[in-house]
Parts: sequence; C-alpha cells; structure tokens
Amino acid sequence: MEQTPSADARFDALVALIERLLMEPPGRTCGGAGNAPAFRPDERLIVFTEYKTTLDYLTRRLRERYPADRVLTLFGSGGPDGMDQADRENVKTAFNDPASPVRVLVATDAASEGLNLHRTARYLLHYDCPWNPSRLEQRNGRIDRYGQARDVTVHHFASTADPDLDFLAHVIRKADEIREDLGSLSAPFHGAHSCPAGTACAAAGCCSTARASRLSPVLRPPRSTRGPSANSASAPVRC
Repeated sequence: MEQTPSADARFDALVALIERLLMEPPGRTCGGAGNAPAFRPDERLIVFTEYKTTLDYLTRRLRERYPADRVLTLFGSGGPDGMDQADRENVKTAFNDPASPVRVLVATDAASEGLNLHRTARYLLHYDCPWNPSRLEQRNGRIDRYGQARDVTVHHFASTADPDLDFLAHVIRKADEIREDLGSLSAPFHGAHSCPAGTACAAAGCCSTARASRLSPVLRPPRSTRGPSANSASAPVRC
C-alpha cells in the first residue's frame, strides 16, 4: 500500500531544488500548462537513492507533481521488474537527448558505473548517501568526467539532528582525505554544512521539528577534454 507522510522535509527540499535549478524564472511560462512555470530546456538533475523502495516513493510523488514524462528511473536487474541492458540504454539515450522531455532521473547505484550522463546534466543530488567514499565518487563521475563543459554541482543532505547524517559527514571528510593523499581524485564534497534544528530555514521547507536537514552543494569546475582538473571550488548555498 502506497503511503505519503504528512511531512517530509527532504522531499520538500528536493522539490525546492528542482524548482530553483530546472524551472524557468517566474513570469516565463512558455511551454508550461496555463500559468505553470516551464522546465528549462538546458538543465537536468540526477537523484541517487540507496534503495529501490525510496526510488519508487520519490518517482510516485514527483510524477504526482510534474508530468510523468519529466521523470525517468534507472535501477538494477534484480526482482521481477528489474531493468535489463536494453532498458538502461533506452534511459541513457533519453536522458542524454536534448530534445527529450525528461528533466529528472531517479536512480539507484545501478547507474553509478558505466553510464555517461554529462552531456546534458551538471546537477546531482545524493538523496541517500552511501557509506563508502568510492561509491560517492562513482556516482559523481556520471556527470563530473571528461568532456563536461559546464560547472558541476553535487548536493547532499546534512543535519545536526540526525546521527546517521552526522556520521556521513565523517565519510565525506574521509573522501576528501583520499583525494588529498592521491592527488588525482576530484573531491566528492568540500565540507558539509548543516543547519541546527528549529532555525529559520524551516520556513524554506528544509527543516521539520523532527529532523533539521538542508542541501549542501559543492561547485565543481568544468572538465577539460584532456583530463580532470586537480582543483575544485566550493560554493555552499542555503536551501
């Protein structure tokens, strides 16, 4: 049975991110239904989840809010509804096609390797963060790779009220240490910025009384066609 919680701060933050990054500015409704804002033709967002159940939940709620063809999914081959290689290639082709209506790809880690999604996308959200820093970098590598011509921004949730998210900040710091030690890995994140429970950001839909969470973006410079840059620039923005 499908259930929708009465409050979901992280989903609300995801919607706010979509509307800020992917939608036309207020007043520009060309292509939208009635007075509804239109999606920008040049932007896309990849949302990574750990679990298929989370993917199903996010997909259902996003398609209730936006036209169904704006949201694609990509997941593994396990289970009765698993995706085979042909299905994955169809998703990749649609997402990379500038003429396709899709704007949001919700994916599990089945999409974290072997798929190049940087031609049309420069934004990524870790809705669930994996505990392994190398998996973070594998996910980021879908858009932060050779041939990426635009700035890449990776988002994740941070919280002072959730022990799991607090520990993941430690994982992110370890990922930065790996990059510093090896000198050749791009930084998955340059610092996690969290907001304390009950602060004013609750008014922006990022916090709830049960969990204070917000999005922490990290800005990455464009990749040259000759190879990755050794430096990354950080641009934290409050959601």
